[in-house]
Amino acid sequence: MQTDTLYSVVVVEDEEVAKEHICTIINQRIAGFTVIATAENGKEALQVIDKTKPDLVVTDIHMPVMDGVKLIYHLAQDYPDIRSLVVSGYQDFPSVKGALTNGSLDYILKPLSPAKIQKAFNSIRETMQEQRRSHQRDLLLKLSRRVVISQGEKLKYFPHDEYYLAVERTNCLPGRFCRSFSLNRISFINDLIMLSGRDDREKIYLYPKQGEHPCCEFKHALRGQLEKEHAESPHSLVTFHTLACNAMSFPLELFAENLKTLLAFLDRHVVLECSQELQYDEQQEPQISPSSPEKEDLQQLELFLQENRFDDFRNELLRLLSIWKKERQTQLWVEGSLYQILRFTLKYAKKTNSLENYEFMLDEVFSDIASYLQLETKLLSLFEKIIKEDYGTFQKIDTPEFFLKVSEYITKHCAEHITLPDLCSSFGISQTYMSKLFRKYSGKSCNEYIKSLRLEKAMNLIKKCPNLQVKDIASIVGFKDQFYFSRLFHHEVGVSPSQFIHALRQEPDDQQ
Repeated sequence: MQTDTLYSVVVVEDEEVAKEHICTIINQRIAGFTVIATAENGKEALQVIDKTKPDLVVTDIHMPVMDGVKLIYHLAQDYPDIRSLVVSGYQDFPSVKGALTNGSLDYILKPLSPAKIQKAFNSIRETMQEQRRSHQRDLLLKLSRRVVISQGEKLKYFPHDEYYLAVERTNCLPGRFCRSFSLNRISFINDLIMLSGRDDREKIYLYPKQGEHPCCEFKHALRGQLEKEHAESPHSLVTFHTLACNAMSFPLELFAENLKTLLAFLDRHVVLECSQELQYDEQQEPQISPSSPEKEDLQQLELFLQENRFDDFRNELLRLLSIWKKERQTQLWVEGSLYQILRFTLKYAKKTNSLENYEFMLDEVFSDIASYLQLETKLLSLFEKIIKEDYGTFQKIDTPEFFLKVSEYITKHCAEHITLPDLCSSFGISQTYMSKLFRKYSGKSCNEYIKSLRLEKAMNLIKKCPNLQVKDIASIVGFKDQFYFSRLFHHEVGVSPSQFIHALRQEPDDQQ
């Protein structure tokens, strides 16, 4: 919620004492609202409203010249964005019903009290904030589509002269076929305006230029919000973020141009598995010349395809990915290189399916990954499909070498919370397929395999450091529950961890 939003109010009441009473309560007790003018009847109120364009009109029902019901009717016809609140007595309920039908937000029954007014305004505030957000979203959407908006609209909903812009992206870029945005979600944290980006892993931030050091204030507010969001985001085994900010503020009328430029800047710099904080400065932005993989690397891959050496093709592709990871090549560079490889892979196929279909599949490979490990697995699946269908054979992922990678991954992350869904997410394959791999190559289920590996590490740790306490050993190898670890250890080894440690301590040093 924007804390500095101040809604303007016009009070219409023919009784002077009642009018002063309402104005005093609003100005002194109701946060976020201020009375900017008053009127004694509906006709006078329309003249005041035409000049001041308030956010809210508080009006009595019974007044001379023009009553409150007719006033609200005129507001609904001529000023649909101005909201109204009715003040009335019990006997006025038929009139109140008519006012509510014409668009009044609420009504307060006389006699008036600060508590009644405060309760009504609290409800109205929420409604008006939602309406304001909706207007702001619509205006930003218009600006993003280069639709001209009036200066009055701009000042009403975006009163500052200039704004800063930032885009934050989690993991890889969106697919080439969905790089558009609708700004369909908008929220506020103090002065920071947050908008949805091209998908649910991207956010756009706007911040007004204000204060003595506006750029520093913008970055401070942005970092605070990002730290909070990252702390609240669901745990992921591998996640990286790319933040791009513009160095200069700009008038809101240039929102579309600045957003397009900043998105393109971010896209050019996203590097898989690499979190970055980037600042765009048009005067300092270097011209990036296009590049491609070494010609010899591509020729080697082509040779393997020509000679149907598919295992060598697979290994060479994995080698290149490893090199690109070390070189921190951008995602767009890696994508472009893989598109080249895809094209000549289809060039040597005995029967060729649609290039466009495979390009779409390659685009989907990058749409939901966060690591090179996931990229490798998905790429091998794609090229397996191509060569199996268009060449007739290919080495499958269902191999001892692939399962060895899974085993090495578990060993490396043994102390962490690892589940079958986590492994499937990391390697980009289904739970059913992963379960079959465990049964085939280990003779155990995934959970059994992880438990067995942890127990093996526990025994090795005890032998190496027999003075460690059981609870510490359990924690180090990935068991959160010391008693569960002890029961499992006893079941598998035949003695409890304490007994195992005691037996080791009794052995002579030359036998340990």
